[in-house]
Amino acid sequence: MAAAANAYWSRSAEDVARELGSGAGGLDPDEAARRLAAFGPNALAPERALSSLRLLYEQVKSPLILILAFAAVVSVAVGEYTDSAVVLAIMGTSAGIGFWRERGARDAIARLRARLTIETDVIRGGVQRRISAAA
Repeated sequence: MAAAANAYWSRSAEDVARELGSGAGGLDPDEAARRLAAFGPNALAPERALSSLRLLYEQVKSPLILILAFAAVVSVAVGEYTDSAVVLAIMGTSAGIGFWRERGARDAIARLRARLTIETDVIRGGVQRRISAAA
C-alpha cells in the first residue's frame, strides 16, 4: 500500500515536477538535450517482425491444425486415404487462409506505424513548443 501512496498520480503536480528536476517553466533546453543523450528517446523499441516462415509455423501449430493433422494420421492408419486427403486439404486451406490474413494485418499495421507521428506539447525554458514525443 505504501507504493500506491508514492505513485505520481496520487501526488501534486508541483511535487512530481520538483522530483523530476522541472518546474512551471519546464526544462532548460540544455537539460532536455542532456537527458535525451543520457536516457535516449522516449519511444518504444520497434517490434521484430515475424518472418513469413515463422508466421506460417505459427499457423500450423494452432490447435485446430494439430487436431486436423491427428485426424489425417488416424485416417491413413485405418486405410481411409480419401478421408485423409480431404482432411489434409482442409488443414492446408485453413493454415493458408490464416497465414494470408495474418500477413496482411501485419503489413497494414507496419504501414500505419510508418505514417504515424506522435507529437506533444512541452515547455522548454519557459516557452511552450510542439515536438516529437520521442525527443
